[in-house]
Amino acid sequence: MELLYHKTQLKPESRGRMPYLDSGRVNQKLRTRTVLVETAAKLIREGKPFTVAEVADIAMVGRTTAYRYFPTLERLLADAALWAATKTEQAEF
Repeated sequence: MELLYHKTQLKPESRGRMPYLDSGRVNQKLRTRTVLVETAAKLIREGKPFTVAEVADIAMVGRTTAYRYFPTLERLLADAALWAATKTEQAEF
């Protein structure tokens, strides 16, 4: 008998993947994730402490959406720290 999962609940075989990319609008989802990571990375470079909710507010992304991508601050910090260490600020024109 197969267990039924709620749409937002991760199935055992999807752990370790990016479940928000499993369905349509992949480019939009990647842009949303990128803006969250870039915002957190900027705050890291500035030495400012933050929460997932604060990053969502600054990035103008809904808090629920931000937590869907990064359920814990640790996951956001890991991605943002890597981004901050490997990317440089791009000049705005």
